[in-house]
Amino acid sequence: MLPAKAVLAIVLTLSFVTPSFAGDPVFGAVDANAPGCAAGAMRGGKIVFSGAYGLADLKHKTKLTGVSLFNMASVSKQFTALTVLQLEQEGLLKLSDPVRKYVPELGAFAADITLYQLLTHTSGIRDYIAMGEIAGASPESSMTEDAFLAIMARQTAGDFLPGTSFVYGNSDYVLLSLVVKRVSGRTLNTAAHQRIFAPLGMNHSIFRHDHHAAIPDMATGYAMKDGAWQATNDGQDVVGGSGLYSSIDEMLSWAKNFHQPVIGAKALATMQARGVLSNGQQTGYGMGLAPMAYRGLKVIAHNGSVKGYRSSFQVFPDQDFAAIVLCNFGSANPEQMVSRLADIYLADRFAGAAASPSGGVPQSVSKSMPNSALLDAYVGDYVRDNGYGISITRKDDQLVSRATGLAEFPLTTIAKDSFLFDATATHYIFAAPGADGHAAGLETASPSRHSVLTRIALPPLTAQELDDYAGRYVSAELGAGLDIVAQDGALVLHAPTQEQRLLRIAPDAFSADYPFGSVRFARDGAHITGFVVNGAVKNLHFDKASAP
Repeated sequence: MLPAKAVLAIVLTLSFVTPSFAGDPVFGAVDANAPGCAAGAMRGGKIVFSGAYGLADLKHKTKLTGVSLFNMASVSKQFTALTVLQLEQEGLLKLSDPVRKYVPELGAFAADITLYQLLTHTSGIRDYIAMGEIAGASPESSMTEDAFLAIMARQTAGDFLPGTSFVYGNSDYVLLSLVVKRVSGRTLNTAAHQRIFAPLGMNHSIFRHDHHAAIPDMATGYAMKDGAWQATNDGQDVVGGSGLYSSIDEMLSWAKNFHQPVIGAKALATMQARGVLSNGQQTGYGMGLAPMAYRGLKVIAHNGSVKGYRSSFQVFPDQDFAAIVLCNFGSANPEQMVSRLADIYLADRFAGAAASPSGGVPQSVSKSMPNSALLDAYVGDYVRDNGYGISITRKDDQLVSRATGLAEFPLTTIAKDSFLFDATATHYIFAAPGADGHAAGLETASPSRHSVLTRIALPPLTAQELDDYAGRYVSAELGAGLDIVAQDGALVLHAPTQEQRLLRIAPDAFSADYPFGSVRFARDGAHITGFVVNGAVKNLHFDKASAP
């Protein structure tokens, strides 16, 4: 959740008068004639804020309302988790059950994976969305249950051994939706409606198993492309990790159930507990919900992002407060809007406890400004331990950052060694130049992430060395291939739907943008035999099929 960056223009008392988006510095940015957002807040079991701003359908000029149904994206996971836990309470399954008991299509590598590990993202199952992007699946292509199972059946390994680590993904929850179907004899939508939606009066909420099915009052998702809004709805037929459509009105009913439970009180407590690895270490995630903190207050939350939709659901259990924001355009920032609602309605709890504007930036940052020599010292390529790289260049007196494969963006100078990317509230803090005149590394710090990067200092590859890497590579687990080509003094990865320039980070190792991450080549003597991807998918092997 992003911290507040500005002070509200008006002081709102706790009389719970609904503020107007039109005069608010955050919500006021929503254009009444463009895609927009719906928002709601509840305190003490009572709705204290509810509003919808913008259009649900640009073609027909249909306005968003409290009953407009949005794709909840990953906020869907908590409903999948609760359905599974209710089936456990009914004696139809156990969380200790191996997933292959219900989904035998999975290979031997999944023999030890339990339903608990699927729920807590500690299974090691690879994310099907990331695999699809690596394989070159079209962004508009649909994924059916049969196609999903075919992909899973080809896998011979996971990201890690079950229970040894945590990696967030979507395959876990799609598998859980299949478990629900095979255990209950009902689709996830039917099972969830019986156990959750109907008891809470969420009668219009629906898991959409067929992307062709019409949904009354659905808000169309949009993304800005070439200066114009374009409809970009989710085309998936698999659900569980996503696929739920719900409204502000009905999500407020769901939020109320956290404070005044009608259903699932025991299961909700289980979902909020941090997951546990096989060594006893806790993760930062529960089951479809994540324990967090905002300005010192405990928060149970989950955000969602899919194509033209963004969502944020956050509960402050100790304050009996919840805030929800649902948007139907891909560039929306609902987390920031939820922060605003919390700042307004929990002002009494925040008195004297100002939000940190730094997002965790070290307080030792120098306040003097950099000279030209310092700016030159910061220019260079840097790499995180996960294999993703950042290139820092200079344009006049401003530093410019570019993550591997992405567009450039300028950094605002804050101090001698500190710079800011305003859009994500990310600070860049550079190490002091060493004897060679260059900074050996940098730190990036945002409200949600802190990373340490190391400068890359490698000689350029010769034309012959580049040609040695070039060729056609195939992955048996994906059933797909891609090409590596030498182009303009660098290696370029060509996949069916994308092209990425590789950044060299070590001998035989390169960095690429999401979903590839680290691309590390293997050799048999002097000959390149393949490479391994470690990014959004781990330990994924590609074999070299041919030279250029």
